[in-house]
This record gives sequence, C-alpha cells and structure tokens, in this order.
Amino acid sequence: MLTGKMTRWLVMISVCACGGDKTPPPPATGSGSGSAVVRTIDAQTEPPMPVATGSDGMPLVCGEWKAALDKLATCTALPQNDRDSLISVYKDASRDWGQLPADAKRNLITVCRAGADAVLKGAKATCGW
Repeated sequence: MLTGKMTRWLVMISVCACGGDKTPPPPATGSGSGSAVVRTIDAQTEPPMPVATGSDGMPLVCGEWKAALDKLATCTALPQNDRDSLISVYKDASRDWGQLPADAKRNLITVCRAGADAVLKGAKATCGW
C-alpha cells in the first residue's frame, strides 16, 4: 500500500514526465457561418538545445535519477515499501533504454529530469537532504 508521500512522488513523476498533451487541436471544419480563427504552429525555428550525454548515449540526468534513488535507499524516514516502489518505477522506466536509437535516448531528458527532481525534492523534505 502506498503512503500519501509516496503517492505524491509518483504523481509528480508522472505529471512532469508526461508534460501533458501538447498537440494543437485540429482546425475547425464545416460550413457554419461562425468566424473561426485557425492558427498554425510553425516548426521550431531554433535548433534544439544540446543534451549532455554519457558514453552510452544516455542523458547524464538519467544517471542522476539513479544516483538519487541509490541515496534514497539510505533514508529511513521513508518506509521501505515506498523506497522499493520508487526504485521499481525507475527500473520499469529504464528497462529498455539501452535498446533505443541515439535520438530517442536524447529525448529521455524530460523523463529523467522529472524523475530525478521528484526524488530529490521529496527526499529533501522527507529525509532532510
């Protein structure tokens, strides 16, 4: 059973990692007499920011998420079941990362940053880091 703190951490990881649906709505169609304004979203005009990666092609922040969980293992203020659940979330998320193409690995930065931030912020309050 998850405690309230554990549930908040998992929700924070999920919300941050998913980021919500950023797809624009489809343009309005039909022959109505209303005046709909349709805006198109231009492709990104600036090149994406570089992502710091390790020798395995993974964003370095993914290692930070793992390190935060390793440190969390020493926090006795958080029940063992909760710590195990957070580690399980990481293991499930990272299971197939090594098989991803290089560009997909670089795109993991959002997920890994959300996971690392959630663990570190939650542990700061709970474990006193």
